[in-house]
Amino acid sequence: MFVLNQLNHMNKYKEDLKTILGVSSYMLFIFSVNYIDVPIINQCLLAIWLLTIIYAIYQNINYRLGKAGYLLFPTYNDGYTKITAISLV
Repeated sequence: MFVLNQLNHMNKYKEDLKTILGVSSYMLFIFSVNYIDVPIINQCLLAIWLLTIIYAIYQNINYRLGKAGYLLFPTYNDGYTKITAISLV
């Protein structure tokens, strides 16, 4: 009975734990990459980062010009805003 109570109690914090683990793993990855002193690896990671930013800007411009095949609209769930997409294609 005690175990079931503890499991039900932990379900309330499930999303918080996911967020904490996600941020922790991201920080661990960043710290581990910072200790790599091989210039080619750092240059590749920088190139991937820049390409990701450029692609996000490209997608944002396409969406604003109306060339995207989806719509984004805000939904209000659980006290914070999520973006939901509807595909038009």
